Amino acid sequence: MLLHAVALLNLLKDSVNTDVRTCAYYAALGHTRLKNYDKAMSYIDAILKSEPDNVQVKHLKANVEKNMQKDGFIGAAIVGGAAAVVGGLLIAALAGRR
Repeated sequence: MLLHAVALLNLLKDSVNTDVRTCAYYAALGHTRLKNYDKAMSYIDAILKSEPDNVQVKHLKANVEKNMQKDGFIGAAIVGGAAAVVGGLLIAALAGRR
């Protein structure tokens, strides 16, 4: 549902007589909720390029950056945990050979 809403906002943004900034903000918000952080940041940066003092968009950018960092740490922890398991299995297999 949210994905469809973001797609509609993208269409609206390109139509005539549309508040492009508002559509871009809500598209960024939707992409943030979908964890499409790169797309969200592209909308955010476009808004900030024309409105560098927009506090609402600055807050959204900070939130996206925090989420990107958090998801990056979670991803790194998963990879690290998987590496530890593989390492443990390898050590157990080598110890069993002796």
